[in-house]
Amino acid sequence: MSFRALAAAVSVARGTDVRFIDVSPDVFAARLSGPRWPPQRVALLCQRLARVRRGEAEVARGAMAELLGRGARSMGEVLGTG
Repeated sequence: MSFRALAAAVSVARGTDVRFIDVSPDVFAARLSGPRWPPQRVALLCQRLARVRRGEAEVARGAMAELLGRGARSMGEVLGTG
């Protein structure tokens, strides 16, 4: 699910306008940088979000489903809209 699609789903679920505003990874990292966000944590988060931007995020399967005791849920199910 893209960030735009996620924002749209949250918007429907909350009944409010939620928008995704795309910023460059460099701007995002700069905004996070500070005493509460050490450089290693910023870099890790940026790497993970880059995978989502490229459509490479994975759905929880296998061992995760076993640990949770249930299968993966869709974002609609999580938000109560699907």
